[in-house]
Amino acid sequence: MLNNILAGWLVMTLGSVDIAIENSATAVSFVPENNLEVTEYLDKIDNRVTPVIVIDHLYIENGRYVYKEPSLLKSALSESKHFSRIVFMFDEPMWRARNNGQNPEEVKHIMSAIKADFPNVEFAVIYAYAELFDRYMENYGVLDLWYEADHVGFDCYGKFNGCGGGHVPEIPQMTYLSMLYADNTRNGGNAKMFLVPGAFLNGSSFSDENLVIKQLYDYAQAANMNRKYVSGFGLFTMDDVTLSNGGTSPDQSRGAINYPGILDAGNHVIDMIVNPEQYLIVD
Repeated sequence: MLNNILAGWLVMTLGSVDIAIENSATAVSFVPENNLEVTEYLDKIDNRVTPVIVIDHLYIENGRYVYKEPSLLKSALSESKHFSRIVFMFDEPMWRARNNGQNPEEVKHIMSAIKADFPNVEFAVIYAYAELFDRYMENYGVLDLWYEADHVGFDCYGKFNGCGGGHVPEIPQMTYLSMLYADNTRNGGNAKMFLVPGAFLNGSSFSDENLVIKQLYDYAQAANMNRKYVSGFGLFTMDDVTLSNGGTSPDQSRGAINYPGILDAGNHVIDMIVNPEQYLIVD
């Protein structure tokens, strides 16, 4: 019996939720602009798939990320009609917090505060690949991750076999995934890997549809060949989005909804993850 993996698109608008659900998804990720949208999203999901909610934007104040007491987020959960599984995702929280002068405990407090009242809510933490590289080099191979998380992953958009840029050399993405899993397991964490392949075009990460499509299939193959270590597969992104590039020179990215070839490939790899038996995948 193959283990189930949460698989689906990330969307930026509530209007895209139904489109994402139609395409074999077992999960849909969403980036709410405020806590009201959290409630609206959960009600729109209507328990059809697992909601994955990227919560960092809820902590933006005057253009800066300020992680603090999640009382409004708790209220948003209480006011929704959703009663099944929920995953909250942090997107590069330690990087953002450090840039704002906060320490990791201030971010982790959000998880412990939520779990105190909603113990079944799961948390995923996505790291920046450059942050993982720097931690590895500075701490003699110790990553010092968030070991209380239920899912961990990283983002690096570009070639699957060569993730890098700036001061970071090109390293295969499987190397990062192996490093993450090994460090997490060695330190008592129970998290599995949440994979985040890119599905968009812009001027820096992906300039060609074929590059995107190849990376999607490379990621799908990696997920299916290592299913016992993988818990999530979230395609970024169906909608348009602005990437911050570490806080400098925002990069306008066009989502898969604008490119039929990428959208079709994304839906196909989701189906490969959700229905592996149809593709002769064995555990």
